[in-house]
Order: sequence, then C-alpha cells, then structure tokens
Amino acid sequence: MLAGLAWPRGEDVSDAVLEAALYRAAITKTGRRRYPEPDWAPMYRELKRKHVAVQIVCDE
Repeated sequence: MLAGLAWPRGEDVSDAVLEAALYRAAITKTGRRRYPEPDWAPMYRELKRKHVAVQIVCDE
C-alpha cells in the first residue's frame, strides 16, 4: 500500500513500472560522504616506498 500498488496487478503494469514504484526512494537518494575523498595516486606512490606505514600516510 505504501507504493500505491494493488494486488493482483493489472495487465498495464509492466515490470519497469512496478520496479519504479517499489524502488522510488532508492533512485532519488544521493550519497554524501562525511569526509572528502583522498587523492589516492600520491598515497599509493608513498606506500610503495620502503618503511612507510599506512597510518603515517593517512595522517598526512
């Protein structure tokens, strides 16, 4: 009932219409991150060096 659909569904309700009605909230949801995404390329280069720990690179 929350999606506004009744059972049995009519012949005019296709799978695409059914999916759009059931998953409407998932389609419109936009994600946000708490922190900005790090620049992974320099981090990867630093981690390839000897004696460099992940914690040190992440702290920088």
